Amino acid sequence: MLSIPGIPQLKKSESHFFSKHAALLDIALRVSDVLVITITALVVYRFEFGHLQMGVAYPAGLIRTILLALVIFPMAGIYRSWRGENLRLEIARLWMAWSAVMVVLLATAWALKTTGEYSRIGAGTWFVLAGIVLSLDRLLLRWALGHIRTRGVDSRRVLLIGSTQAGQRIVAAA
Repeated sequence: MLSIPGIPQLKKSESHFFSKHAALLDIALRVSDVLVITITALVVYRFEFGHLQMGVAYPAGLIRTILLALVIFPMAGIYRSWRGENLRLEIARLWMAWSAVMVVLLATAWALKTTGEYSRIGAGTWFVLAGIVLSLDRLLLRWALGHIRTRGVDSRRVLLIGSTQAGQRIVAAA
């Protein structure tokens, strides 16, 4: 790193443009995902069986699903900054990650020979409903953050000099 006398030096981790609200947003997204997965599971169970008196299998499966989502979603880049990213790509990545969670869950249930304890229609309905609600959650969050940023909160100012491809991408993302 270049050291210039009289100018405070930034540590490597401080030299990036991270939002001061990034950690709070990350936590909110993770909590929101857990709530969406849980609430949609309860709604589907209630509509399918007419009550919420579950045996051991369904709560255990829900806990496994949440733990898998908390591992697979970050690996798929679900919680990284989406500034400048195409919304369709973000939603596609979300569906791929949610599909991976369900595939691992299904493979685990198959290996443990517990697939008979769950409703196939309920699991399919839950997969689709949770995927839709997770997507809508992202759309709503993007809209809210965009609305907040138009008011100048958590926005960044950039001075572009020259007309390079990188500069054109920055302007297009703004």
